[in-house]
Amino acid sequence: MVGRLRDQARMRGPQKLADRGELTDSAQEHEAIVEAVAARDADLTAEPARRHLAHSRGIRAGAAESRG
Repeated sequence: MVGRLRDQARMRGPQKLADRGELTDSAQEHEAIVEAVAARDADLTAEPARRHLAHSRGIRAGAAESRG
């Protein structure tokens, strides 16, 4: 399942992000998640992961998620 999601994200995600000027924002979301995982802190990981997934779902649905 992860492989399929990754393939879908690679096909559509980066171009949509680039078109909307949000590619850097997405990279920063990934960086926050990786840093929290590397710290082995589940509580620290949960919020940036949740935000990123919500944002990603919005991109796939064709609507930006609020970034609060």
